[in-house]
Formats: sequence, C-alpha cells, structure tokens
Amino acid sequence: MDFEKRSKIMNDRWKNYEFTEEILLKLSNVSKAMWNNSEYRENMKTVYERNVQNRTNGIKLAVREGRWHGWTISPSGNSYAEKYFETLFDSLDIKYRREVKIGKYFVDFLFNDSLILEVDGKQHNTIDHIEKDKVRDEFLISQGYSVFRISWKNVNHIEGRTLVHTQINVFLNKFAGIL
Repeated sequence: MDFEKRSKIMNDRWKNYEFTEEILLKLSNVSKAMWNNSEYRENMKTVYERNVQNRTNGIKLAVREGRWHGWTISPSGNSYAEKYFETLFDSLDIKYRREVKIGKYFVDFLFNDSLILEVDGKQHNTIDHIEKDKVRDEFLISQGYSVFRISWKNVNHIEGRTLVHTQINVFLNKFAGIL
C-alpha cells in the first residue's frame, strides 16, 4: 500500500475526532489526577513489578528448558557501538578478533591475544551488571589478559561523542605497544 493511500485511510479514520487544546488539556488533567491518587500509583507499581517478574521467570524457564538463546542485538550480531569500534579499528589498521570465547565468557574485542576491550552500554551501570563485570574482569585478568572498558554513549550528541572519544584516546595511548 502506498503512502498516499495509507494517509487517506488514517485521515478518514480520525476525521471525526478533533483534538483541540481544550481536549488535550482535559486528558492531561485526568492523567495527573490519576497519578496523584496513591492507590492508582501502588496498583501501577504492582503491575510493573509483576510484569518484570513474569519476564524474568519466563527467561529462567526458557534457560532451564534449553529454549533461551540469549539477547538478540541485530541480525549481524553486533550492536551499533561494536560496529562503530570495528570501523574505527579497521580504519586504523588495528588487528582484532571479535566475540572470542574465554572460559565461559565472550569478549567484545581481543587484541594480540592479551588485551580485551569491552564496550559497555547503559545496562552495565546497574548494580547487578557492575558486580557481574567485576567477577568477569577478575577471571579474565587471572587468565593473563588486560581488560579495558569503554562506556558507550550516543555519539550523535556532543556529550556522548566527547566521552567516547576521550576513552578511545586513553585506550589507544595506554596500549599503543600492544596494538
């Protein structure tokens, strides 16, 4: 179906509804009133916690039954951040291997069979992930590897670009002899 046809269908569907500022303000006030109700907030909290628990239990069950295959990031298996670093290292002619299994862990990047680079998204900022990353890093270090972590931020914004580029420069300078 082409764009014009879809637009006409959507316009026909909504033509009897007029969302004036007055109606939008009323909807906003209703939402505020609902949220100010402590019983409503408690109910929403319970619903949220139940949904989280159901997802967690579903994943645990899938793992036990052998149906869980991990998180799917993209069809190619790489996140945008990992593709960004692949492009960077390729442009600098730095040799690396991707998703190398060491013990029970897969590392993002392995250089010269001695240096590991992990690219951490915001999920690594949770207490649970911080603890898991610490255990993982201790294991990798005990196996003779050096581990460096870069916190990924959106490079389309100046703050993220500055942070990521600063960390990249530290990484490249610190390990210039290995790379």
